[in-house]
Amino acid sequence: MTAPNESSQTNDPEQLRRICRRYEALADAQGSIVWVVNPTLHTVGQSEGWERYTGQSPQAYAELGWIAVVHPDDRDRLKAESARALTSEESLVIEFRIRRADGVYRRNLIRAVPIREGGRVVEWIGTASDVEDARQTADEQRDLRARLLALTNGADGLLAARTLDVTYAAAIELAREVLPGDSYGIWVLTLASREWRMVARHGVGEQFAAERVEGDLVTFAQPIGVPTRPRPSLRWCA
Repeated sequence: MTAPNESSQTNDPEQLRRICRRYEALADAQGSIVWVVNPTLHTVGQSEGWERYTGQSPQAYAELGWIAVVHPDDRDRLKAESARALTSEESLVIEFRIRRADGVYRRNLIRAVPIREGGRVVEWIGTASDVEDARQTADEQRDLRARLLALTNGADGLLAARTLDVTYAAAIELAREVLPGDSYGIWVLTLASREWRMVARHGVGEQFAAERVEGDLVTFAQPIGVPTRPRPSLRWCA
């Protein structure tokens, strides 16, 4: 099979349109959006994939309207990176958040290449690929590894503790490393009085720490969340 002559692709408008449609179909099958902008970042033509993904109408997408669905915190970086790529006339690879049709911002990987004509860049053609799920999985794996490392390191401190106070302090520090939260406390049950009292804390107010809560032994396998102000309905299981 012989590849089409490059000059015929460039000079035959219909063949060029067919090539563009094939490229768009391939990118769409891979879950990517194809778009074209001119050197001033104004859109060229329509992008059905973009319209489906963002919910923008062709009128809203046109010109510079597409920037409206880019996360406000990412726009300056996008403009700066785009300006750099335009000046150097090099390919652009950048990741930023785009508002999906349901209103949720999702991280997208953008790749764009310059199209030259007569020795100058006349257009940029690129793709946008939603990578949010992949990034979340990677973030979760990094977080899990960090927590496991903290748990391993924290266990050394607990094993080395020789007094209850040191043990409590090490346990609080370990909890801060592996369990996200605003405040932490260790409660101990006095069997004679059937009262729970806080013996170690971080980020807990004096008034709450001074509370005594009536109750019995509690069996649990997961951490128990306690509101900052004890409620009567929670006293038994605090």
